[in-house]
Amino acid sequence: NQQNSDTNSLQQKNNPFFMNKWIIDNIPNILCIKDPDGHWLQASSMYLNLLGLDNADYQGKTNTELSQLSRDTEKASQLNSLHDEQAWAKGKAIKKIEKFTSPDLKAHSIELTKTPVYEADNQPCMLIISGTNFTPGKRALRELQLISTVFDHNAESILIIDSDFIIIRVNRSFTHLTGYHQDDVKALHLSVIDHKQHNQIIYQTIQTYIKNNQQWKGEISCHRNNGVPFPARLSLTPVKKSNGKTSKAYIGTLSDITHQKTTEKHIMRLAHYDDLTELPNRVMFIKRLNQLLSRSKRHSLNSVLLFIDLDHFKSINDTIGHQGGDQLLKETAKRLIDSVRKEDIVARLSGDEFAILLDDHKTYEQASYAASLIANKIISILSDPFFIQQRELFIGASIGIAIYPDDAKTAQDLLKHADIAMYEAKNQGRNKYHFFKQYYIEALNDKNQLEIDMRKALAQQDFRLFYQPQYDATSRELIGVEALVRWQKSYNEMVPPYHFISLAEETGLIVPLGQWILETACKRQKDWLDAGYPLKKVSVNISSRQFSEPSFLQMVDETLKKTGLDPRHLELEITESMLMGDIKRVILKLQRLHNMGISLAIDDFGTGYSSLSYLKDFPIDILKIDQSFVRDIPESTKDAKIVCAIIEMGRSLGLKIVAEGVETEEHLKFLKKYKCDIIQGYLFNPPLPENEMTELLQNMLDANQSSLTTSSTVPFTATT
Repeated sequence: NQQNSDTNSLQQKNNPFFMNKWIIDNIPNILCIKDPDGHWLQASSMYLNLLGLDNADYQGKTNTELSQLSRDTEKASQLNSLHDEQAWAKGKAIKKIEKFTSPDLKAHSIELTKTPVYEADNQPCMLIISGTNFTPGKRALRELQLISTVFDHNAESILIIDSDFIIIRVNRSFTHLTGYHQDDVKALHLSVIDHKQHNQIIYQTIQTYIKNNQQWKGEISCHRNNGVPFPARLSLTPVKKSNGKTSKAYIGTLSDITHQKTTEKHIMRLAHYDDLTELPNRVMFIKRLNQLLSRSKRHSLNSVLLFIDLDHFKSINDTIGHQGGDQLLKETAKRLIDSVRKEDIVARLSGDEFAILLDDHKTYEQASYAASLIANKIISILSDPFFIQQRELFIGASIGIAIYPDDAKTAQDLLKHADIAMYEAKNQGRNKYHFFKQYYIEALNDKNQLEIDMRKALAQQDFRLFYQPQYDATSRELIGVEALVRWQKSYNEMVPPYHFISLAEETGLIVPLGQWILETACKRQKDWLDAGYPLKKVSVNISSRQFSEPSFLQMVDETLKKTGLDPRHLELEITESMLMGDIKRVILKLQRLHNMGISLAIDDFGTGYSSLSYLKDFPIDILKIDQSFVRDIPESTKDAKIVCAIIEMGRSLGLKIVAEGVETEEHLKFLKKYKCDIIQGYLFNPPLPENEMTELLQNMLDANQSSLTTSSTVPFTATT
């Protein structure tokens, strides 16, 4: 028997049918062979296991017969029969996905390919069923669980919706952000969190994007479960299938952008509003002005622009410091707001410049009348004292007024013309207002051309120095000269300083011009001394712009070294206004000049507004009485008293006194009587060009040398 069994086993292994059965049984996939009538001929162990037919006698049985063996395989067998018939009907391979629950209660999805096989004569032979079980295995399940965990614990607020905006799932961060749990929102429309309750425009826009398989990003207004609204950014991205096609699901992220919105709002405010006064700044003002002019154009209205500049603010700011200056600007802003209607616009353009917009005036006359009322009110309200840092301060305001559309058609031109009118108000004495006039443009063009010509003149060295002789009031001895600049614009045209010095100050050209004046005067004084002319000093005017330059002291020192002039032969003249501001800094700078051996004089004394109490602290050597006080003495009692007071005060401080503008013997007699030290003016000489001054010095030197042959006591004098 054993021998027969071994022989049968060997015969089975060599039998082709046995070999096919062995292969089918052990194939690690789904495989089943049926005859044309649906009887099972052979099936792989994997397929039998899935259907719960491991120990069943399946061969020769149909799907219906097998379904009676187990209720678990009943549904699968019914689907099997249906799909078998479809394959034979089509006469070609078909693919079907079948889902069922195996006996171990696990859900399965299998993809089956059913291929009908025919004989050579086209007679049905067999049906081959092959497929793959793509139901997740343990590893796949672990991956799905990991994905689910990542989804739930992600720091981003994530939600999944379908194409109709129905919420499928949300994660924990979504719940933390909105207060809505999964069960609160599942199967509800996304608008459940929309503060604007289903904004159709937004959803239509989103629908357009996702239909085109595009990502959508945008801002929506959400509310939390407690009803509190917050701005949010929503991003929706279509979910792709493994085959690259788009599914009907969309994954979204939701983030709270409250802080971002607050920051943006703050940045926008900084960009459009003045941080100090909280008024609209220049950018916002121009924007509002353009809007106003557009409305005025549509309704044929007149609009008024007032350009306001505070008078003497820089000097006050230098005196009380920037903190005090800022407080003054804030108080000014409040007064300006109080002086206009609520609908009018008040803005701070820059520094101490403000602007006001008035509108809704039907005629130019109404607009100009309203502008006059407001301008007078502003001048009055800003003339009242300010109390800053326990000080009583006074400022004024110069106001320029331009009216749309008569004075300008655009915002930029209207602002420019109001600015021009403001400068005209300053030129007319400050603390007043001026309406724009067209001829101001011509004056401005002339001014601009003058600046261009002045720059060319500096480059071409067209400036010249004249020298005003200074004499001892008692002996009439020539003791010094004051250098005065003139502009040789053409061969026959000499431009006096009052035509261009203020413009040079304004444009900053006074700095290079002043350096040229100082260097030229020092060089000429050195030449005269080397020639034997006993001229004690040359006096040079210094502008406030020059004096405030950080490199001013260095420039003076380098000029003296370059020209070789002894500092004791140089006198620098400054004005009273230069003594304002940072007193300690001014005193320190003057002291350094004085320590260099340079004499210091205050020019045009009595016309400024410096405190006399400071005078004793400044290292000043000379006071120069302005010619406006000298011109009418001794007839004018008031001027005479002022001159006497200046002389007496100067002498009490040990200072020399110089009188300017001495033109008559009566002037000279009066000044000698009250012991004025030095005089200059047309009584003796007008300002002389360099060659004539040299000739005068030579003549005097020759005259004195001739006189020395008879007396050694004859002074170096001038004759009238």
